[in-house]
Amino acid sequence: MLCLLRLSEFVVAKEVELTLGPGLTVLTGETGAGKSIIVDALHLLCGRRAELGWIRQGAKEAVVEGLFRCTQVLQQRLVELGLSAAEDELLIQRSIQRDGRSKIYINGSLATVGMLSKLMHGLVDIAGQREFMDLLEPAAQRKFIDLFGMLRDEGGAWTMLRDAMAHLKQLQAKQKEFGKTTEELEARRSFLEFQLAEISEIAPQKNENIELEAEKKKHRGAEKLKLALGKASALLSGEEGILVLLGRLQAALEEARKFDEAAMPWKTMARESSEVLSELGRMLSKHVENIEAHPQRLSEIEERLDLLHRLARKYGGSFEKIFDRFEALQHEWDAFENEVSRAKQLTQEHAQAYAQSMRLAKTLSAERLKAAQKMKESIQTDLAKLNLPSAKFDIALTPTELGEDGIDSVEFLFSAHAQEPPKALSKVASGGELSRLALALRASRMGLDECFCCIFDEADSGVGGKEADAVGQLLWEMGHNRQVVCLTHTAQVAAYADMHWKVGKEDLEGHGLTRIRLLQDEEERAREVARMISGTSITPETLNAAKSLVFEAKKQARES
Repeated sequence: MLCLLRLSEFVVAKEVELTLGPGLTVLTGETGAGKSIIVDALHLLCGRRAELGWIRQGAKEAVVEGLFRCTQVLQQRLVELGLSAAEDELLIQRSIQRDGRSKIYINGSLATVGMLSKLMHGLVDIAGQREFMDLLEPAAQRKFIDLFGMLRDEGGAWTMLRDAMAHLKQLQAKQKEFGKTTEELEARRSFLEFQLAEISEIAPQKNENIELEAEKKKHRGAEKLKLALGKASALLSGEEGILVLLGRLQAALEEARKFDEAAMPWKTMARESSEVLSELGRMLSKHVENIEAHPQRLSEIEERLDLLHRLARKYGGSFEKIFDRFEALQHEWDAFENEVSRAKQLTQEHAQAYAQSMRLAKTLSAERLKAAQKMKESIQTDLAKLNLPSAKFDIALTPTELGEDGIDSVEFLFSAHAQEPPKALSKVASGGELSRLALALRASRMGLDECFCCIFDEADSGVGGKEADAVGQLLWEMGHNRQVVCLTHTAQVAAYADMHWKVGKEDLEGHGLTRIRLLQDEEERAREVARMISGTSITPETLNAAKSLVFEAKKQARES
Protein backbone atom coordinates (compact mmCIF):
# COMPACT_ATOMS: atom_id res chain seq x y z
CA MET A 1 0.00 0.00 0.00
CA LEU A 2 1.13 3.54 -0.77
CA CYS A 3 1.14 5.39 2.56
CA LEU A 4 2.72 8.73 1.73
CA LEU A 5 3.55 10.72 -1.39
CA ARG A 6 5.67 13.86 -1.14
CA LEU A 7 6.50 16.21 -4.03
CA SER A 8 9.05 19.00 -3.95
CA GLU A 9 9.49 21.46 -6.83
CA PHE A 10 7.72 18.95 -9.07
CA VAL A 11 5.97 20.43 -12.15
CA VAL A 12 3.59 22.95 -10.52
CA ALA A 13 3.91 21.68 -6.96
CA LYS A 14 6.34 23.51 -4.68
CA GLU A 15 5.76 21.37 -1.58
CA VAL A 16 2.95 18.81 -1.55
CA GLU A 17 2.42 15.92 0.83
CA LEU A 18 -0.32 13.36 0.37
CA THR A 19 -1.16 10.64 2.91
CA LEU A 20 -3.19 7.67 1.75
CA GLY A 21 -4.94 4.78 3.39
CA PRO A 22 -6.71 1.60 2.37
CA GLY A 23 -9.90 1.56 0.35
CA LEU A 24 -10.89 4.19 -2.20
CA THR A 25 -9.09 7.52 -2.24
CA VAL A 26 -10.31 10.20 -4.65
CA LEU A 27 -8.61 13.37 -5.82
CA THR A 28 -10.86 16.08 -7.16
CA GLY A 29 -10.37 19.63 -8.37
CA GLU A 30 -10.93 21.93 -11.27
CA THR A 31 -9.34 21.21 -14.64
CA GLY A 32 -5.73 22.42 -14.66
CA ALA A 33 -5.40 22.32 -10.87
CA GLY A 34 -2.61 19.73 -11.14
CA LYS A 35 -4.23 16.37 -10.41
CA SER A 36 -2.29 14.72 -13.22
CA ILE A 37 1.06 15.45 -11.56
CA ILE A 38 0.16 12.79 -8.99
CA VAL A 39 0.04 10.25 -11.81
CA ASP A 40 3.37 11.51 -13.21
CA ALA A 41 4.96 11.24 -9.77
CA LEU A 42 3.74 7.66 -9.35
CA HIS A 43 5.09 6.75 -12.80
CA LEU A 44 8.44 8.13 -11.64
CA LEU A 45 8.36 6.01 -8.46
CA CYS A 46 7.61 2.91 -10.53
CA GLY A 47 10.69 3.25 -12.76
CA ARG A 48 9.75 5.60 -15.58
CA ARG A 49 12.57 7.67 -17.07
CA ALA A 50 12.86 11.17 -15.61
CA GLU A 51 12.05 14.25 -17.69
CA LEU A 52 13.58 17.71 -17.22
CA GLY A 53 10.13 19.19 -17.82
CA TRP A 54 9.07 17.81 -14.45
CA ILE A 55 11.28 20.31 -12.60
CA ARG A 56 9.22 23.33 -11.52
CA GLN A 57 10.07 26.56 -13.33
CA GLY A 58 12.79 28.43 -11.47
CA ALA A 59 13.85 25.42 -9.35
CA LYS A 60 17.16 23.56 -9.65
CA GLU A 61 15.92 20.15 -8.55
CA ALA A 62 12.67 18.22 -8.28
CA VAL A 63 12.21 15.49 -5.67
CA VAL A 64 9.54 12.79 -5.44
CA GLU A 65 9.28 10.48 -2.42
CA GLY A 66 6.97 7.55 -1.84
CA LEU A 67 6.53 5.55 1.34
CA PHE A 68 5.02 2.08 0.87
CA ARG A 69 4.01 -0.59 3.31
CA CYS A 70 6.06 -3.64 2.42
CA THR A 71 4.32 -6.73 1.09
CA GLN A 72 5.86 -10.18 0.98
CA VAL A 73 6.54 -9.73 -2.73
CA LEU A 74 8.34 -6.43 -2.09
CA GLN A 75 10.42 -7.98 0.68
CA GLN A 76 11.48 -10.82 -1.61
CA ARG A 77 12.37 -8.50 -4.49
CA LEU A 78 14.42 -6.25 -2.20
CA VAL A 79 16.45 -9.27 -1.12
CA GLU A 80 16.94 -10.39 -4.73
CA LEU A 81 18.18 -6.91 -5.65
CA GLY A 82 20.57 -6.84 -2.70
CA LEU A 83 18.74 -3.94 -1.01
CA SER A 84 17.79 -3.41 2.60
CA ALA A 85 14.60 -5.26 3.54
CA ALA A 86 14.80 -5.10 7.33
CA GLU A 87 11.92 -2.61 7.77
CA ASP A 88 8.21 -3.12 7.16
CA GLU A 89 8.24 0.04 5.06
CA LEU A 90 9.76 0.87 1.68
CA LEU A 91 10.99 4.39 0.97
CA ILE A 92 11.71 5.40 -2.62
CA GLN A 93 13.29 8.79 -3.35
CA ARG A 94 13.95 10.23 -6.79
CA SER A 95 15.58 13.53 -7.66
CA ILE A 96 15.82 15.24 -11.04
CA GLN A 97 18.43 17.97 -11.57
CA ARG A 98 18.70 20.65 -14.24
CA ASP A 99 22.00 19.26 -15.52
CA GLY A 100 20.23 16.04 -16.46
CA ARG A 101 21.45 13.96 -13.55
CA SER A 102 18.98 11.86 -11.64
CA LYS A 103 19.38 9.94 -8.40
CA ILE A 104 17.33 7.07 -7.00
CA TYR A 105 17.41 5.85 -3.41
CA ILE A 106 15.62 2.71 -2.24
CA ASN A 107 15.54 2.45 1.55
CA GLY A 108 18.52 4.79 1.60
CA SER A 109 20.60 2.78 -0.89
CA LEU A 110 21.57 4.25 -4.24
CA ALA A 111 19.86 2.36 -7.07
CA THR A 112 19.34 2.41 -10.84
CA VAL A 113 16.19 2.88 -12.93
CA GLY A 114 16.43 -0.78 -13.92
CA MET A 115 16.49 -1.89 -10.29
CA LEU A 116 13.51 0.32 -9.47
CA SER A 117 11.55 -1.02 -12.45
CA LYS A 118 12.20 -4.61 -11.36
CA LEU A 119 11.23 -3.81 -7.78
CA MET A 120 7.89 -2.14 -8.63
CA HIS A 121 6.93 -4.10 -11.74
CA GLY A 122 3.24 -5.04 -11.64
CA LEU A 123 2.70 -3.75 -8.09
CA VAL A 124 1.16 -0.38 -8.96
CA ASP A 125 -1.36 -0.38 -11.81
CA ILE A 126 -1.72 3.08 -13.38
CA ALA A 127 -4.64 3.38 -15.79
CA GLY A 128 -5.27 6.58 -17.72
CA GLN A 129 -7.04 7.52 -20.93
CA ARG A 130 -4.14 6.14 -23.00
CA GLU A 131 -4.39 2.77 -21.24
CA PHE A 132 -8.15 2.72 -21.88
CA MET A 133 -7.54 3.29 -25.59
CA ASP A 134 -4.99 0.46 -25.55
CA LEU A 135 -7.93 -1.86 -24.98
CA LEU A 136 -8.73 -1.43 -28.66
CA GLU A 137 -5.41 -3.04 -29.63
CA PRO A 138 -5.31 -6.85 -30.08
CA ALA A 139 -1.93 -7.07 -28.35
CA ALA A 140 -3.31 -5.33 -25.23
CA GLN A 141 -6.38 -7.57 -25.27
CA ARG A 142 -4.21 -10.67 -25.42
CA LYS A 143 -2.12 -9.35 -22.52
CA PHE A 144 -5.27 -8.81 -20.44
CA ILE A 145 -6.19 -12.47 -20.85
CA ASP A 146 -2.67 -13.56 -19.91
CA LEU A 147 -2.66 -11.37 -16.81
CA PHE A 148 -6.09 -12.59 -15.80
CA GLY A 149 -4.98 -16.21 -16.13
CA MET A 150 -1.64 -15.44 -14.41
CA LEU A 151 0.02 -16.83 -17.53
CA ARG A 152 2.71 -14.14 -17.38
CA ASP A 153 3.72 -14.93 -13.81
CA GLU A 154 7.08 -16.57 -13.24
CA GLY A 155 6.72 -20.16 -14.43
CA GLY A 156 3.50 -19.34 -16.30
CA ALA A 157 2.72 -20.62 -19.80
CA TRP A 158 3.53 -17.27 -21.44
CA THR A 159 6.85 -16.83 -19.63
CA MET A 160 7.89 -20.37 -20.54
CA LEU A 161 7.07 -19.69 -24.20
CA ARG A 162 8.90 -16.35 -24.02
CA ASP A 163 12.07 -18.08 -22.86
CA ALA A 164 11.71 -20.81 -25.50
CA MET A 165 11.16 -18.22 -28.25
CA ALA A 166 14.20 -16.25 -27.07
CA HIS A 167 16.27 -19.43 -27.49
CA LEU A 168 14.72 -20.02 -30.92
CA LYS A 169 15.58 -16.46 -32.00
CA GLN A 170 19.18 -16.97 -30.83
CA LEU A 171 19.45 -20.07 -33.01
CA GLN A 172 17.93 -18.22 -35.96
CA ALA A 173 20.49 -15.45 -35.46
CA LYS A 174 23.29 -18.03 -35.37
CA GLN A 175 22.01 -19.59 -38.60
CA LYS A 176 21.87 -16.16 -40.21
CA GLU A 177 25.37 -15.37 -38.99
CA PHE A 178 26.60 -18.75 -40.26
CA GLY A 179 25.11 -17.71 -43.59
CA LYS A 180 24.79 -21.12 -45.20
CA THR A 181 21.67 -23.20 -45.57
CA THR A 182 21.70 -26.97 -45.80
CA GLU A 183 20.69 -26.68 -49.47
CA GLU A 184 23.62 -24.38 -50.20
CA LEU A 185 26.03 -26.74 -48.47
CA GLU A 186 24.67 -29.74 -50.34
CA ALA A 187 25.19 -27.90 -53.62
CA ARG A 188 28.76 -27.09 -52.60
CA ARG A 189 29.31 -30.70 -51.52
CA SER A 190 28.24 -31.96 -54.94
CA PHE A 191 30.55 -29.51 -56.69
CA LEU A 192 33.57 -30.42 -54.56
CA GLU A 193 32.87 -34.15 -54.86
CA PHE A 194 32.68 -33.82 -58.65
CA GLN A 195 36.00 -31.95 -58.93
CA LEU A 196 37.85 -34.27 -56.53
CA ALA A 197 36.42 -37.35 -58.25
CA GLU A 198 37.30 -36.01 -61.69
CA ILE A 199 40.97 -35.44 -60.79
CA SER A 200 41.20 -38.67 -58.77
CA GLU A 201 39.71 -40.72 -61.60
CA ILE A 202 42.19 -39.37 -64.17
CA ALA A 203 44.97 -39.68 -61.56
CA PRO A 204 47.74 -37.66 -63.27
CA GLN A 205 51.33 -38.46 -62.24
CA LYS A 206 54.21 -36.06 -61.86
CA ASN A 207 56.07 -35.51 -65.22
CA GLU A 208 53.64 -37.91 -66.91
CA ASN A 209 53.00 -35.46 -69.72
CA ILE A 210 56.72 -35.17 -70.53
CA GLU A 211 57.19 -38.93 -70.64
CA LEU A 212 54.11 -39.43 -72.79
CA GLU A 213 55.16 -36.72 -75.24
CA ALA A 214 58.52 -38.48 -75.63
CA GLU A 215 56.85 -41.84 -76.19
CA LYS A 216 54.37 -40.28 -78.60
CA LYS A 217 57.25 -38.78 -80.61
CA LYS A 218 58.94 -42.15 -80.73
CA HIS A 219 55.85 -44.06 -81.93
CA ARG A 220 54.98 -41.45 -84.53
CA GLY A 221 58.58 -41.69 -86.08
CA ALA A 222 59.04 -45.50 -85.93
CA GLU A 223 59.33 -46.10 -89.75
CA LYS A 224 61.55 -43.09 -90.32
CA LEU A 225 63.72 -44.14 -87.40
CA LYS A 226 64.06 -47.64 -88.77
CA LEU A 227 65.07 -46.29 -92.19
CA ALA A 228 67.60 -43.89 -90.72
CA LEU A 229 69.15 -46.57 -88.55
CA GLY A 230 69.26 -48.94 -91.54
CA LYS A 231 71.23 -46.38 -93.53
CA ALA A 232 73.61 -45.92 -90.58
CA SER A 233 74.12 -49.70 -90.35
CA ALA A 234 74.83 -49.92 -94.13
CA LEU A 235 77.42 -47.17 -93.84
CA LEU A 236 79.15 -49.23 -91.20
CA SER A 237 78.82 -52.78 -92.51
CA GLY A 238 78.05 -52.41 -96.22
CA GLU A 239 80.33 -53.56 -99.11
CA GLU A 240 81.82 -50.13 -99.18
CA GLY A 241 81.12 -49.46 -95.49
CA ILE A 242 83.37 -47.99 -92.91
CA LEU A 243 84.30 -51.37 -91.41
CA VAL A 244 85.46 -52.69 -94.84
CA LEU A 245 87.51 -49.57 -95.39
CA LEU A 246 88.98 -49.90 -91.91
CA GLY A 247 89.98 -53.50 -92.77
CA ARG A 248 91.76 -52.24 -95.83
CA LEU A 249 93.35 -49.50 -93.75
CA GLN A 250 94.69 -52.06 -91.27
CA ALA A 251 96.17 -54.19 -94.14
CA ALA A 252 97.87 -51.15 -95.61
CA LEU A 253 99.33 -50.18 -92.28
CA GLU A 254 100.53 -53.80 -91.71
CA GLU A 255 102.35 -53.62 -95.06
CA ALA A 256 103.88 -50.30 -94.04
CA ARG A 257 105.05 -51.72 -90.69
CA LYS A 258 107.22 -54.18 -92.53
CA PHE A 259 109.26 -51.24 -93.61
CA ASP A 260 108.73 -48.89 -90.69
CA GLU A 261 107.84 -49.87 -87.11
CA ALA A 262 106.39 -46.39 -86.62
CA ALA A 263 103.27 -47.60 -88.43
CA MET A 264 102.51 -50.12 -85.65
CA PRO A 265 100.59 -47.69 -83.33
CA TRP A 266 98.61 -46.48 -86.31
CA LYS A 267 97.54 -49.99 -87.08
CA THR A 268 96.50 -50.45 -83.45
CA MET A 269 94.37 -47.28 -83.59
CA ALA A 270 92.72 -48.48 -86.79
CA ARG A 271 91.95 -51.86 -85.16
CA GLU A 272 90.50 -50.26 -82.05
CA SER A 273 88.33 -47.98 -84.18
CA SER A 274 87.13 -51.03 -86.10
CA GLU A 275 86.18 -52.80 -82.85
CA VAL A 276 84.22 -49.75 -81.58
CA LEU A 277 82.40 -49.31 -84.86
CA SER A 278 81.68 -53.05 -85.00
CA GLU A 279 80.00 -52.79 -81.56
CA LEU A 280 78.05 -49.79 -82.81
CA GLY A 281 76.92 -51.77 -85.80
CA ARG A 282 75.69 -54.63 -83.60
CA MET A 283 73.76 -52.15 -81.39
CA LEU A 284 72.16 -50.52 -84.40
CA SER A 285 71.14 -53.88 -85.85
CA LYS A 286 69.63 -55.00 -82.55
CA HIS A 287 67.77 -51.71 -82.09
CA VAL A 288 66.43 -51.84 -85.63
CA GLU A 289 65.16 -55.37 -84.99
CA ASN A 290 63.22 -54.11 -81.91
CA ILE A 291 61.60 -51.18 -83.64
CA GLU A 292 57.92 -51.93 -84.33
CA ALA A 293 55.01 -49.57 -85.15
CA HIS A 294 52.16 -49.70 -82.47
CA PRO A 295 49.18 -47.61 -83.75
CA GLN A 296 46.97 -48.68 -80.82
CA ARG A 297 49.55 -47.55 -78.27
CA LEU A 298 49.96 -44.27 -80.11
CA SER A 299 46.18 -43.75 -79.97
CA GLU A 300 46.18 -44.50 -76.25
CA ILE A 301 48.99 -42.01 -75.65
CA GLU A 302 47.24 -39.31 -77.66
CA GLU A 303 43.94 -39.88 -75.80
CA ARG A 304 45.71 -39.75 -72.46
CA LEU A 305 47.57 -36.56 -73.37
CA ASP A 306 44.32 -34.97 -74.58
CA LEU A 307 42.67 -35.86 -71.24
CA LEU A 308 45.59 -34.38 -69.29
CA HIS A 309 45.58 -31.20 -71.39
CA ARG A 310 41.84 -30.68 -70.82
CA LEU A 311 42.32 -31.23 -67.10
CA ALA A 312 45.16 -28.71 -67.07
CA ARG A 313 43.05 -26.09 -68.85
CA LYS A 314 40.21 -26.60 -66.38
CA TYR A 315 42.30 -26.53 -63.21
CA GLY A 316 44.87 -23.82 -63.59
CA GLY A 317 46.10 -23.64 -67.18
CA SER A 318 49.19 -25.83 -66.83
CA PHE A 319 49.86 -29.48 -66.03
CA GLU A 320 51.73 -28.64 -62.80
CA LYS A 321 48.79 -26.59 -61.44
CA ILE A 322 46.52 -29.65 -61.50
CA PHE A 323 48.30 -30.93 -58.40
CA ASP A 324 48.04 -27.53 -56.65
CA ARG A 325 44.32 -27.45 -57.36
CA PHE A 326 43.84 -31.00 -56.13
CA GLU A 327 45.60 -30.18 -52.84
CA ALA A 328 43.51 -27.00 -52.43
CA LEU A 329 40.32 -28.98 -53.06
CA GLN A 330 41.28 -31.48 -50.37
CA HIS A 331 41.84 -28.67 -47.83
CA GLU A 332 38.52 -27.10 -48.81
CA TRP A 333 36.80 -30.45 -48.40
CA ASP A 334 38.14 -30.83 -44.86
CA ALA A 335 36.89 -27.32 -43.97
CA PHE A 336 33.60 -28.02 -45.72
CA GLU A 337 33.00 -31.14 -43.66
CA ASN A 338 33.21 -28.98 -40.51
CA GLU A 339 30.72 -26.53 -42.01
CA VAL A 340 28.32 -29.33 -42.89
CA SER A 341 28.57 -30.68 -39.37
CA ARG A 342 27.89 -27.22 -37.90
CA ALA A 343 24.98 -26.61 -40.28
CA LYS A 344 23.41 -29.96 -39.41
CA GLN A 345 23.84 -29.23 -35.71
CA LEU A 346 22.21 -25.79 -36.04
CA THR A 347 19.38 -27.21 -38.15
CA GLN A 348 18.75 -29.96 -35.63
CA GLU A 349 18.87 -27.54 -32.69
CA HIS A 350 16.53 -25.15 -34.50
CA ALA A 351 14.06 -27.94 -35.29
CA GLN A 352 14.08 -29.07 -31.65
CA ALA A 353 13.67 -25.49 -30.38
CA TYR A 354 10.82 -24.85 -32.84
CA ALA A 355 9.06 -28.06 -31.80
CA GLN A 356 9.45 -27.12 -28.12
CA SER A 357 8.11 -23.61 -28.79
CA MET A 358 5.12 -25.04 -30.65
CA ARG A 359 4.36 -27.41 -27.76
CA LEU A 360 4.50 -24.53 -25.28
CA ALA A 361 2.46 -22.30 -27.63
CA LYS A 362 -0.28 -24.94 -27.81
CA THR A 363 -0.25 -25.24 -24.02
CA LEU A 364 -0.49 -21.45 -23.74
CA SER A 365 -3.36 -21.43 -26.24
CA ALA A 366 -5.28 -23.98 -24.17
CA GLU A 367 -4.64 -21.99 -20.98
CA ARG A 368 -5.74 -18.79 -22.71
CA LEU A 369 -8.99 -20.42 -23.76
CA LYS A 370 -9.74 -21.36 -20.14
CA ALA A 371 -8.75 -17.90 -18.87
CA ALA A 372 -10.83 -16.19 -21.58
CA GLN A 373 -13.92 -18.12 -20.56
CA LYS A 374 -13.50 -17.25 -16.87
CA MET A 375 -12.69 -13.62 -17.66
CA LYS A 376 -15.74 -13.34 -19.90
CA GLU A 377 -18.01 -14.55 -17.08
CA SER A 378 -16.40 -12.19 -14.55
CA ILE A 379 -16.65 -9.16 -16.87
CA GLN A 380 -20.23 -9.97 -17.77
CA THR A 381 -21.08 -9.82 -14.05
CA ASP A 382 -19.25 -6.51 -13.55
CA LEU A 383 -20.84 -4.97 -16.65
CA ALA A 384 -24.24 -5.59 -15.07
CA LYS A 385 -23.01 -3.79 -11.94
CA LEU A 386 -21.90 -0.89 -14.16
CA ASN A 387 -25.46 -0.37 -15.44
CA LEU A 388 -24.87 -2.37 -18.64
CA PRO A 389 -27.22 -5.30 -17.88
CA SER A 390 -27.93 -6.03 -21.54
CA ALA A 391 -24.31 -5.78 -22.67
CA LYS A 392 -22.65 -8.83 -24.12
CA PHE A 393 -18.93 -9.42 -23.95
CA ASP A 394 -17.09 -12.18 -25.77
CA ILE A 395 -13.50 -13.09 -26.67
CA ALA A 396 -12.48 -14.55 -30.02
CA LEU A 397 -9.25 -16.52 -30.25
CA THR A 398 -8.03 -17.11 -33.80
CA PRO A 399 -5.04 -19.33 -34.69
CA THR A 400 -2.01 -17.53 -36.16
CA GLU A 401 1.56 -18.41 -37.02
CA LEU A 402 3.96 -18.98 -34.14
CA GLY A 403 5.30 -15.75 -32.65
CA GLU A 404 6.66 -14.43 -29.38
CA ASP A 405 3.11 -14.29 -27.95
CA GLY A 406 2.10 -17.74 -29.14
CA ILE A 407 -0.28 -18.87 -31.86
CA ASP A 408 -3.36 -16.85 -30.92
CA SER A 409 -4.84 -13.66 -32.28
CA VAL A 410 -7.21 -12.20 -29.67
CA GLU A 411 -10.14 -9.86 -30.24
CA PHE A 412 -12.60 -8.51 -27.67
CA LEU A 413 -16.20 -8.46 -28.91
CA PHE A 414 -18.83 -6.20 -27.38
CA SER A 415 -22.43 -5.23 -27.74
CA ALA A 416 -24.29 -2.80 -25.47
CA HIS A 417 -27.69 -4.13 -26.53
CA ALA A 418 -29.15 -7.61 -26.22
CA GLN A 419 -30.52 -7.51 -29.78
CA GLU A 420 -27.13 -6.74 -31.35
CA PRO A 421 -24.52 -9.50 -31.81
CA PRO A 422 -21.09 -8.74 -30.29
CA LYS A 423 -18.68 -7.05 -32.70
CA ALA A 424 -15.08 -5.90 -32.52
CA LEU A 425 -14.70 -3.59 -29.52
CA SER A 426 -12.93 -0.95 -31.61
CA LYS A 427 -15.99 -0.60 -33.85
CA VAL A 428 -18.90 -0.50 -31.41
CA ALA A 429 -17.88 0.80 -27.95
CA SER A 430 -18.56 4.44 -27.05
CA GLY A 431 -16.25 6.39 -24.74
CA GLY A 432 -18.40 5.73 -21.66
CA GLU A 433 -18.81 2.06 -22.50
CA LEU A 434 -15.07 1.71 -23.06
CA SER A 435 -14.33 3.32 -19.68
CA ARG A 436 -16.68 0.94 -17.89
CA LEU A 437 -15.37 -2.06 -19.78
CA ALA A 438 -11.80 -1.09 -18.84
CA LEU A 439 -12.88 -0.83 -15.22
CA ALA A 440 -14.58 -4.24 -15.42
CA LEU A 441 -11.42 -5.75 -16.90
CA ARG A 442 -9.31 -4.43 -14.04
CA ALA A 443 -11.91 -5.49 -11.48
CA SER A 444 -11.79 -9.01 -12.91
CA ARG A 445 -8.10 -9.27 -11.98
CA MET A 446 -8.63 -8.42 -8.32
CA GLY A 447 -6.85 -10.95 -6.14
CA LEU A 448 -5.28 -12.67 -9.15
CA ASP A 449 -2.05 -10.68 -9.36
CA GLU A 450 0.50 -9.01 -7.10
CA CYS A 451 -0.77 -5.46 -7.61
CA PHE A 452 -1.51 -3.67 -4.29
CA CYS A 453 -2.38 -0.21 -5.61
CA CYS A 454 -4.61 0.71 -8.55
CA ILE A 455 -4.50 4.28 -9.90
CA PHE A 456 -7.34 5.46 -12.16
CA ASP A 457 -6.99 8.73 -14.03
CA GLU A 458 -10.59 9.64 -14.84
CA ALA A 459 -11.89 6.06 -15.05
CA ASP A 460 -15.36 7.64 -15.18
CA SER A 461 -14.71 9.44 -18.49
CA GLY A 462 -17.83 9.66 -20.61
CA VAL A 463 -20.27 8.44 -17.94
CA GLY A 464 -22.82 10.20 -15.77
CA GLY A 465 -25.97 9.65 -13.78
CA LYS A 466 -26.65 6.03 -12.87
CA GLU A 467 -23.61 4.87 -14.81
CA ALA A 468 -21.31 7.15 -12.82
CA ASP A 469 -22.86 5.93 -9.57
CA ALA A 470 -22.25 2.33 -10.67
CA VAL A 471 -18.60 3.18 -11.47
CA GLY A 472 -18.17 4.74 -8.02
CA GLN A 473 -19.65 1.72 -6.30
CA LEU A 474 -17.44 -0.72 -8.22
CA LEU A 475 -14.34 1.36 -7.43
CA TRP A 476 -15.33 1.31 -3.77
CA GLU A 477 -15.77 -2.48 -3.92
CA MET A 478 -12.36 -2.82 -5.57
CA GLY A 479 -10.93 -0.89 -2.62
CA HIS A 480 -11.70 -3.86 -0.37
CA ASN A 481 -9.16 -5.99 -2.24
CA ARG A 482 -6.47 -3.40 -2.87
CA GLN A 483 -5.78 0.27 -2.50
CA VAL A 484 -7.58 2.32 -5.15
CA VAL A 485 -6.75 5.94 -6.01
CA CYS A 486 -9.02 7.73 -8.49
CA LEU A 487 -8.65 11.16 -10.08
CA THR A 488 -12.17 12.19 -11.00
CA HIS A 489 -14.44 15.02 -12.15
CA THR A 490 -17.61 13.05 -11.36
CA ALA A 491 -19.54 13.78 -8.19
CA GLN A 492 -21.11 10.31 -8.02
CA VAL A 493 -17.66 8.69 -7.93
CA ALA A 494 -16.27 11.15 -5.37
CA ALA A 495 -19.24 10.40 -3.10
CA TYR A 496 -17.97 6.85 -2.56
CA ALA A 497 -14.52 7.92 -1.34
CA ASP A 498 -13.08 6.55 1.90
CA MET A 499 -10.57 9.41 1.74
CA HIS A 500 -11.07 12.60 -0.27
CA TRP A 501 -8.32 15.03 -1.31
CA LYS A 502 -9.02 18.32 -3.03
CA VAL A 503 -6.48 19.63 -5.51
CA GLY A 504 -6.37 23.36 -6.10
CA LYS A 505 -4.10 26.01 -7.55
CA GLU A 506 -3.04 29.35 -6.14
CA ASP A 507 -0.92 32.13 -7.55
CA LEU A 508 2.54 32.88 -6.13
CA GLU A 509 4.65 35.60 -7.75
CA GLY A 510 2.95 35.08 -11.08
CA HIS A 511 3.29 31.28 -11.01
CA GLY A 512 0.45 28.84 -10.41
CA LEU A 513 1.16 26.39 -7.58
CA THR A 514 -0.71 23.20 -6.81
CA ARG A 515 -2.08 22.74 -3.30
CA ILE A 516 -3.63 19.52 -2.00
CA ARG A 517 -5.89 19.43 1.03
CA LEU A 518 -7.53 16.48 2.79
CA LEU A 519 -11.28 16.96 3.28
CA GLN A 520 -11.73 15.63 6.78
CA ASP A 521 -15.32 16.45 7.75
CA GLU A 522 -18.64 15.78 6.03
CA GLU A 523 -19.33 19.46 5.42
CA GLU A 524 -16.12 19.94 3.47
CA ARG A 525 -16.76 16.84 1.42
CA ALA A 526 -20.33 17.91 0.70
CA ARG A 527 -19.19 21.36 -0.51
CA GLU A 528 -16.63 19.82 -2.87
CA VAL A 529 -19.19 17.36 -4.24
CA ALA A 530 -21.62 20.29 -4.65
CA ARG A 531 -18.95 22.17 -6.65
CA MET A 532 -18.54 19.12 -8.88
CA ILE A 533 -22.31 19.08 -9.47
CA SER A 534 -22.92 22.76 -10.18
CA GLY A 535 -19.56 24.45 -10.70
CA THR A 536 -18.27 27.43 -8.68
CA SER A 537 -21.71 28.64 -7.63
CA ILE A 538 -22.88 26.48 -4.72
CA THR A 539 -26.51 26.99 -3.72
CA PRO A 540 -28.31 25.47 -0.73
CA GLU A 541 -30.07 23.18 -3.19
CA THR A 542 -26.86 21.83 -4.72
CA LEU A 543 -25.32 21.47 -1.23
CA ASN A 544 -28.32 19.42 -0.10
CA ALA A 545 -28.09 17.36 -3.29
CA ALA A 546 -24.41 16.74 -2.57
CA LYS A 547 -25.11 15.67 1.02
CA SER A 548 -27.82 13.35 -0.25
CA LEU A 549 -25.43 11.92 -2.83
CA VAL A 550 -22.77 11.19 -0.20
CA PHE A 551 -25.39 9.73 2.15
CA GLU A 552 -26.78 7.44 -0.56
CA ALA A 553 -23.27 6.34 -1.52
CA LYS A 554 -22.51 5.38 2.08
CA LYS A 555 -25.84 3.57 2.29
CA GLN A 556 -25.11 1.65 -0.91
CA ALA A 557 -21.64 0.81 0.40
CA ARG A 558 -23.01 -0.47 3.71
CA GLU A 559 -25.62 -2.59 1.97
CA SER A 560 -23.08 -4.08 -0.46
